[in-house]
Amino acid sequence: GKQLIENAGTYIQRVCNPSTCVIISDSNVFPLYGSILSDALKNSGYQVCDFSNAKDFYRAVKEIKPDAVLLDIMLPDTDGFVTLERKIPISVSIADCAPILLEDKERGIVASLHAGWRGTVAGIAAEGVRKMCELGASVKDIQAAIGPCIHACCYEVGEDFFEAVKGARGRDFAMRHIKPSEIDGKYLADIAAMNGEILLDSGVPFENISVSKKCTCCESELFFSHRASKGQRGALKAAIMLD
Repeated sequence: GKQLIENAGTYIQRVCNPSTCVIISDSNVFPLYGSILSDALKNSGYQVCDFSNAKDFYRAVKEIKPDAVLLDIMLPDTDGFVTLERKIPISVSIADCAPILLEDKERGIVASLHAGWRGTVAGIAAEGVRKMCELGASVKDIQAAIGPCIHACCYEVGEDFFEAVKGARGRDFAMRHIKPSEIDGKYLADIAAMNGEILLDSGVPFENISVSKKCTCCESELFFSHRASKGQRGALKAAIMLD
């Protein structure tokens, strides 16, 4: 609420120099209190850029001088970032979905992807690889890391899930990664393995793909898990940056 926003404003003014900082805000997140914070920071001499979509964000970044600091950037309805810019961390938030980090170190190109089940079957991993290659990456040099996510031990889904995956990627793909559970009409899905296969199909070498065996739901005392907490949770960040 308002007190949280006021505390955030006080913190920003304590640690950030207005001459070298640009504050990026999203009016969709706090439509009322966000404007109060923006106005307060503007009155203190900060440059405040508001955005509500990726195009606005891109334009804002282009206007920022090289030594600027970007704080708490959030893009709604965005599942991935690809960049060849140095010193700009890109990250995704997860709490059971699969985080995928990609890097072509030789050519200096990285990607950070959020792969929920819909994004997975739609091919977000393949799209990340494709975008990197458009920027000059070599698929054979891409290193991929699939981080902690919910695994098949805990990811129970219904018949509709199986049918959706089968419709999007074929029956063989669905049967490899979605197995019947002990409960009739229920299945256990492995989104980490799905994304691993999609990366392989995209040309990333098998030996370049690392998959965490950590299950966010099994180890909910260590990780935030939407399923384990029934939605009462925070979020994990998976980030990558070119130094």
